[in-house]
Amino acid sequence: MDRLHESLHDAPIIDKDGYQYLVHPISNGVPMLEPELLREVVVGVSQAADLDVDKIVAASGED
Repeated sequence: MDRLHESLHDAPIIDKDGYQYLVHPISNGVPMLEPELLREVVVGVSQAADLDVDKIVAASGED
C-alpha cells in the first residue's frame, strides 16, 4: 500500500485546541480522496480481512 504510506507521510498535522490532528482523505475526506488511493486501500483491506461472514452490518453513529 505504497500510495497510502506516502499520503500519510505527506499529510499535514495541525493543532486543534491542543490536539494534534492528522488531515487525511481516508480519515476525514479532506483533501479530496483520489480514486487510486481509495482503490489501493479497499483492495488491501479486502485481502487482509476475514470476509467469510453471513452478514456485514454498518452503522453511521447518528441518531
